[in-house]
Amino acid sequence: MKQKLVRLIDKILLRKGSLIETVYDQLKNMVVLQKVVEDRKFLAKHLYQQKMHRSF
Repeated sequence: MKQKLVRLIDKILLRKGSLIETVYDQLKNMVVLQKVVEDRKFLAKHLYQQKMHRSF
């Protein structure tokens, strides 16, 4: 009985660890995507300013 309980607890802890890793990975991906969006906005703004500067 005690062995079954220990195995069950181990499975639960492994699952918990797996979920934590998944959430952590998703958060890292969100941060990377946010950085990409910010970089693209900066680049678009910079290119627009260059284009406007050249037109004068």
